[in-house]
Amino acid sequence: MIFQALLTVLLLIPYNAAYASEALRFNPPTNHKENLVIDHLNQQLKTTNTPYLIAKVDLNNDLIDEYITKPASPQLCRTVSFCPYHIIALPQHQPLLIGQFDAHNILVEDTHKYGVRNLRVYNKLNNNFTSSTALWNPFSFLYEVQ
Repeated sequence: MIFQALLTVLLLIPYNAAYASEALRFNPPTNHKENLVIDHLNQQLKTTNTPYLIAKVDLNNDLIDEYITKPASPQLCRTVSFCPYHIIALPQHQPLLIGQFDAHNILVEDTHKYGVRNLRVYNKLNNNFTSSTALWNPFSFLYEVQ
C-alpha cells in the first residue's frame, strides 16, 4: 500500500511542476534613470509631479533593467480599486512604455514567451487571489493580458 502511494506521488511530480514568481520591490526613484522614467510617465499621463514608486527588473535577460511603476499614494489605489501599473523600458536611454495594467498587484514569473518573462497580473475586482497572465507580444512590442 505504501509502495503504491509512493509510486503514484513519484509519477505525478513531473506533471505538476511549480513555477516561482518574483515579488517586486517598489521604492522611490533614487537615480537618474529612475527619475527619467518618472518624468516621462508624468509627461505622458499629463500629471503634475505625481509621486511614484518604482521597481526595476530585467524582463528579457539582457542585463538591462526595465521599470515597473505605481503611484506612491495608497489613497489613489484605494479610490479606484486598482493601482495603475506602468512598465517602461529604456532603449538607448529613451523611455518607452511597454505595458500598462490596472491591478491589485503584479508578480514577475519565471516562465518566458519570446524570451521575455511573463507577468502575473492580479486584476479581478472582487478577488485579490485570482490573476491573469500578461504575455509579451513581439508584434506590438507590448505586454498584453491573456
